[in-house]
Amino acid sequence: MTELTVLTTKIRQLNGLYSLNDLHKAAGSEAKHEPNQFMRNAITQELIEEISKSADSRNYVPVKITRGKSGGTYACRELLIAYAAWISAAFHLKVIRVFLEQANPEVIQAEQIAKQVSKHLQRAIPSKYCLLPEHQEKEILDRLHRVWGMFHPFSEQFMDLLGMLRILRGCHPNYDIEEPSYRAVIKQHELDKKSRVGNVG
Repeated sequence: MTELTVLTTKIRQLNGLYSLNDLHKAAGSEAKHEPNQFMRNAITQELIEEISKSADSRNYVPVKITRGKSGGTYACRELLIAYAAWISAAFHLKVIRVFLEQANPEVIQAEQIAKQVSKHLQRAIPSKYCLLPEHQEKEILDRLHRVWGMFHPFSEQFMDLLGMLRILRGCHPNYDIEEPSYRAVIKQHELDKKSRVGNVG
């Protein structure tokens, strides 16, 4: 099961249920927000009843209270999110975003890759002394525009990213071989180095 962390607090799990005590700690441990207060709430009890009756909850216990060192109140994901909403809207939003990131780790990975590419592009984009052919520049910009749509490593957008990196090296976007009509981007520090060598000569 994927580990869940809210803010800096790791949320323990037990048989598919999440620790409300750990979530309470992540929210600031205020007495008025203790899990037992939430469990006494009439709306919470109604929600537990609805979860228990739902078709996808057959043989599924939505909440469990345990004792001992690792004891506490463990609840299903729906109750965990409802508990976060009961604490505050701001905390509710944080928990929702954690679950969305957990459900779509590829999206986060894609954003990280895109940020890295953007950083490299800042150093790689040609200066006024080093212009790319128009069709090569358009190819790069079109693919970069679609990078943010990546959803998983084998998506069309991921191949766009890979193709863009190949184009920057002067290779064909679909095959990692040199493309005669392309040329590799010359970085500014390489231009400066050539300039210095030329001046010495």
